[in-house]
Amino acid sequence: MENKNKQKKKKIVIITAAIIAVLAAVILVLYFRSQIRATTMRILRMEGEVSLEENGKKKTATENLRLNSGNALSTEIKSLVSIGLDDTKIVTLDELSRAIFNQVGRQLDLELTDGSLFFEVQKPLEDDETMNIRTTTMIVGIRGTSGWVSVGGVERALL
Repeated sequence: MENKNKQKKKKIVIITAAIIAVLAAVILVLYFRSQIRATTMRILRMEGEVSLEENGKKKTATENLRLNSGNALSTEIKSLVSIGLDDTKIVTLDELSRAIFNQVGRQLDLELTDGSLFFEVQKPLEDDETMNIRTTTMIVGIRGTSGWVSVGGVERALL
């Protein structure tokens, strides 16, 4: 009888340890999944009205939302949105602006179709990375700096 009680207690301890291990694994996966990686684009900050297009359909834009390649963001009057392209690159769309974000691995291509954006690259890009900002009239290859790019009317100098 005493042997059966020991076996029951041992079984309960093993099951409890297994449950704790599974919960710890789930928590770790969720934590590391939410971290910004070199190929993760996320909305960091929004002010005013910001809209998101994914595959031609309008979606709700929220802070910390992960962007997919091909997504487009648009801002209205008195609005802006900041996007973390990874942990060292940030782009901010000014009011009345629209940009399409295309990323394949470490190759990033932003197409600015309306308005203006400010970019800040805190660490020079690695040899295998590219960051290009395209408008209808030019392509700016970014390596490690900050500045403005605009389409139509608003002229701002690169810093």
